[in-house]
Amino acid sequence: MADITHGTWIKDGKAVDVVYQGGVKVYGRNLLINTSNSATNGQTVMQGASAAISGIYSRADSYEQVTVPSSGEFFYRFMGPDNHNLYGLTPGETYTLSGSASYTAGELMFRAQYSSNGSDWNNLGYDNTNGNALGIPVSDGSVFTPFSHTFTIPAGATGVYFSLENFDYTTSSLFRFKNMKLEKGSVATPWTLAPEDILN
Repeated sequence: MADITHGTWIKDGKAVDVVYQGGVKVYGRNLLINTSNSATNGQTVMQGASAAISGIYSRADSYEQVTVPSSGEFFYRFMGPDNHNLYGLTPGETYTLSGSASYTAGELMFRAQYSSNGSDWNNLGYDNTNGNALGIPVSDGSVFTPFSHTFTIPAGATGVYFSLENFDYTTSSLFRFKNMKLEKGSVATPWTLAPEDILN
């Protein structure tokens, strides 16, 4: 019998990857850890990874925040770029990143790169739909807008990273995110804890 804890499906002490009801996907395992509001001591990352952040990071009870760096790129990567690490992701597999975010200036985009030779990086994708990246409007940082972005790890990939990146930002800019979920497939299901956040 499956146990459902905080929306996460666990059967016989092991994580369930996906659940369908009536042929419709209703649950997908969250591959990101530390996504809960109660994870005040951990950054949202892929299991076994450390976040790579350009900016000043902080975590509140209900969201994570990055404020503008002194110069250069402005991003939150859910794993450090490593040409030889896929962090458990499978080449040829499709994944969907979803959550809610808010930002104060510029454009907040999904950004990903992959390596296929262990040394060079290739663009996997940016999401800049209709000039409004991820469909999230600029606000004072308090209005969170749900988003999702689907991407496929190319066959032959040896390393990958993905991130939220703020382009065309201004002094004192910030972006915030919460309820992040990475799951297999092209359908985003409601946020749930990663099984590892419950079982470990």
